[in-house]
Amino acid sequence: MILDFITRRVIILTTIILSSFTLMADKHEDEKDIFHADGPYIIYKGKSVNVISANNKGDITNLTYAIDKLPKVFEVLSEEAEHKFNIALHPIEVPANTYTQPTKTFVLSDPHGDFDAFVSILKAGNVINNDYQWSYGTNHLVVIGDAFDRGVDVLPILWLCYKLDAEASKSGGKLHYIIGNHEDMVLSGNYKYTDDKYEDISNYLKVDYRSLFDENTELGRWLRSRNFIEKVGDNLFVHAGLSQEFLDKNLSLDEVNSTMRKYLGVGKSKIEDKSSLAYFLFDKMGPIWYRGLVKSDDKYSPIEKEALNAILTKYGVKRIIVGHTIFEDINLHQHGKVIDVNVKNDHNRRTGRARAIIIEGNNISLINDDKQTTPLK
Repeated sequence: MILDFITRRVIILTTIILSSFTLMADKHEDEKDIFHADGPYIIYKGKSVNVISANNKGDITNLTYAIDKLPKVFEVLSEEAEHKFNIALHPIEVPANTYTQPTKTFVLSDPHGDFDAFVSILKAGNVINNDYQWSYGTNHLVVIGDAFDRGVDVLPILWLCYKLDAEASKSGGKLHYIIGNHEDMVLSGNYKYTDDKYEDISNYLKVDYRSLFDENTELGRWLRSRNFIEKVGDNLFVHAGLSQEFLDKNLSLDEVNSTMRKYLGVGKSKIEDKSSLAYFLFDKMGPIWYRGLVKSDDKYSPIEKEALNAILTKYGVKRIIVGHTIFEDINLHQHGKVIDVNVKNDHNRRTGRARAIIIEGNNISLINDDKQTTPLK
């Protein structure tokens, strides 16, 4: 009996140890300190809720709550637990398509799982404080998509944006999260640029990674409520760009957003009607892929001056602000009518280059991680 008891204990302990190390896949012997903190993933199943998290030692908790017993606060850790903050669940609402110009609009794009860089530039702009709380008052923050892929801290970025969404609104400000192509890629099951960490956790849970962001999850619901294009004062925000073909469709902002929200995560290849508006919007000339506003090579179908002016006139804006296409510095294009704010976040952070813009009336400034601001020329 004693031997059987000891044997069972050994088996249980071995199972726990193996489960913990499952999340530490692909380690080399000289990389002992790489951990895989992640989560929480909050998944609704009828009247119960699954909450899945991993700590920075790779240990996973997978807890089930009755929906009315769900904790009010959840802890979020970055990859190596250097960053930690709490989030509270809040009602999710579809944002408006158009907003009046606030005193300040802080704009960045493509954080791609780099939470260190994301937090650094938000603190530099006094958008958040050292406790990861909204400190921008009635001003606005615009994140032009692509939290997913490349980096290891996708969840902290998404949860911080989720958190700031509620906190900003409570202060009379606004968080604008514009959906990018990598949101659609991951939600559609395209993991070409996804870090191995996320394969590890989906394999451990025996699920397709995309299911952790489906319509029955808190973050999945929040992402599916976001817009793909928004107007704030004189500025139009879209992840990649707007083409001549887009102009020819004569679409309202609401038509674009409502159609793309409906098909987010479906996958372009699974849209049967190739002549449909949905297929066009998710194709190469649509808002999350088109580069012709900032690229002049023929293969990008660069926009003509007349078409760009017609787009600005149609939507009543002075400029279009995009991410998606990476440049060494934040750049003006098309004689100042287009601004691309996508840069190499970690490189630009370390070298003191600008990583965001601040719009104040007709003035636009660059800002770096040392809080230095210069006019955008």
